[in-house]
Amino acid sequence: MNLLAASLVCVVFLLACIALRLVPVAGNIVNAAGKALATMRDPTLDDDAKEQAARSAAISLFGGFLSIVWRTAAAVAASLVVLYAGDWLGIFDTDAVMTTLASWEFIVATTVIITIAWIAFSRWRAQAASSAPSRNKA
Repeated sequence: MNLLAASLVCVVFLLACIALRLVPVAGNIVNAAGKALATMRDPTLDDDAKEQAARSAAISLFGGFLSIVWRTAAAVAASLVVLYAGDWLGIFDTDAVMTTLASWEFIVATTVIITIAWIAFSRWRAQAASSAPSRNKA
């Protein structure tokens, strides 16, 4: 039962991350950092333009950091609601589930399963996008 409960907590966390668009937001932040770095390396810009770009990027990156923090906190909170609700209802013991979640076997197994699922989903999505009919017909 502890393994099932720990798996449920992980699934809730993953679904919350997907619903809160955590990965796309992180990708946007990486893109913003790349653009800022490219701007700083641009030899055609003067120091004032580079400084303005750096300030703008810093504000954008800090805002992105706050966005990731609240989204992650919300996903963790959703997982904790499931964990403590199950304990409150007497379905499972929180301490035993936390022990399962922290075990190296569970961490390795979930990492492998999630990685395989991510790769399979990415390939399926790419295949579906390439086989979809074009909408730009004249």
